[in-house]
Amino acid sequence: MNEVRVKQENTLKIRAEAVAEGEYGLHSTETKAGVEIGKELIEKFSVQYSEATHFYTQEIIKKIPTEIGDNVPRNALEVLIRRAMVPLTHFYWNQVMRIQSFASENENFSFYSPVLKEKSNVQSPEEFEKKVLDPEFNEFIISFLSPIWPDSIQSEKPVEKSILNLPAFTSATNHLFSLGRIANFSNKLFGRIEKVLRKFIFFSKFPILTFANSETALRLRGMYLLYFRLIDSRWEFPVLLKDEFLRTKVFESSFQELPGLNAFFLELGLSDKQIKIAYKLFREFIISYFPLQFLEGVIQNYKFASKSFLRSDRKFLFSSGDGDTFSTYLIASAKGNGFKIIKAQHGGHYGYYRDNRPALDIELPSTDIFLTWGWTKMHSGAQLEKIESIPMPSPWLSERKLYWKGRKIDDRRKYDLLWMPQMMKRFVGAPQGASSIRRDVIQDFSKFMISMARGIREKNLKAFIKPYNATTVALLQKTYQTIENEGSNCITVSNSFDKGLTRELLQDCSIVLWDQPGTGFLECLSCEIPTLVYWDRLYCEEEEWTKSDFELLENYGIIHRSISSLLEEATLLLKDPTAWMENKDRKFVVDSFCRKYALTSENWSRDWVSYLRSLE
Repeated sequence: MNEVRVKQENTLKIRAEAVAEGEYGLHSTETKAGVEIGKELIEKFSVQYSEATHFYTQEIIKKIPTEIGDNVPRNALEVLIRRAMVPLTHFYWNQVMRIQSFASENENFSFYSPVLKEKSNVQSPEEFEKKVLDPEFNEFIISFLSPIWPDSIQSEKPVEKSILNLPAFTSATNHLFSLGRIANFSNKLFGRIEKVLRKFIFFSKFPILTFANSETALRLRGMYLLYFRLIDSRWEFPVLLKDEFLRTKVFESSFQELPGLNAFFLELGLSDKQIKIAYKLFREFIISYFPLQFLEGVIQNYKFASKSFLRSDRKFLFSSGDGDTFSTYLIASAKGNGFKIIKAQHGGHYGYYRDNRPALDIELPSTDIFLTWGWTKMHSGAQLEKIESIPMPSPWLSERKLYWKGRKIDDRRKYDLLWMPQMMKRFVGAPQGASSIRRDVIQDFSKFMISMARGIREKNLKAFIKPYNATTVALLQKTYQTIENEGSNCITVSNSFDKGLTRELLQDCSIVLWDQPGTGFLECLSCEIPTLVYWDRLYCEEEEWTKSDFELLENYGIIHRSISSLLEEATLLLKDPTAWMENKDRKFVVDSFCRKYALTSENWSRDWVSYLRSLE
């Protein structure tokens, strides 16, 4: 794919999503091309935006004590300001990049006049991240940025709105936490006992925020009763009004031009004058959208968070899968009071995916120690340099391995394949890197899905497709219709959007098929569930130092770069699943891979207790 691919036409009206004739979208649809940004350019952008965020965070931290006092320690402020700045910085400059990518290939284009008067009293980063997914906000920001291209003509308002045709049934159940009926009952029982014992302090424990999918496993093994104290306090955020004077004082001189960011946009074709306008608008944007709870409310919220800790708490705060405002303040308070922050991996992609920005820029930077699923080499970035990576068996994977133990794989099933296609996002997340699916690749992804459906039919196989969510089905509506037509009697598309593998699904399906090696793939490998991956690196790629590990999986027929080779391998696997799975060399490769990226242990709780006791 070219780095930037846009249609060569004149007098196009630019929109977030093209609807009418004469419009061009910043995001493609499955049938209409829009601006398409390639992986290489996104990775370059990721470096520049991340470095800019790091620099601006430090600049803002210098200003805040002068304006509101030094009640919040610097290391705590860094956690808070960074969490607020990451989505703002990424979203703003990503929009500039997308519009300029279009403008560089189209001399004559115009902007619509603003479609709404945007209310900018954003309370939290989560609230802003929701706005990023709002079509009207995406339309508004285009008009907000239009002064960067002063020769463009402001047009009338768009006549047609962009409406996504969501399926009628969109609710979903998450089965990732399920460890069986007995385990679930025990988990509920332990939870009730914990609530009773929380009122009494028998000995010091480690405070913990959330443990994502491992929470059930930890509770089941008594870890919450003996070692962890769940911080479940939630305070009511103060009602705040925007302090324009404070915002001007803090932000007005915090956003100087940066050589790296300038060079990136000069290479894209912006002039020096346009870049200066972009920085001016960036200041206005930050002044308008910086979350109130992270500036006007910073002192009050920090005090509330500090009250959540006990004198008896061990000086290590544990967490996994955090990022909301409450957890961010609690992490900041812990940092400010001398705690070390220990986070744990809770899914795939960590340690091997390139440019995984939500992890690299939001989740990991506040971490002192990261408990991995086996790997030890941390990703690169100034914000990650001080993190210690320690391999530990995954509680969730270890318990899921027991959950799936003894499952028969030789029995013939209703479907040969359980196909689990990746999600498709409506708009680019804030942040989002090159290794997240995006509408830049929606047409290529559509072609892949249709080709896979044809291949399944030609091979006389049967597949059950489990779409990721309702938005994905809506964005790929024609694709799914074509798949059902192409597959005729060979393919069934689920109307459920439940998450995770279930006994019912695997009772009906022989092989689990993925289009990228994520959490579910790691679960299949570690739990000895027959699985294959079609991975042509369309929208995600592995880190350079992990390539040899994935090449071995390719060599033994688990990962494929072509549909034909994957379906050939599926046919071989189906002939004798046990022989295929028990192949000595293949088994050795899978076990070696799992020790590095999906580490499990039958005695994982013993390993964890040993680690906890080593902390001083």
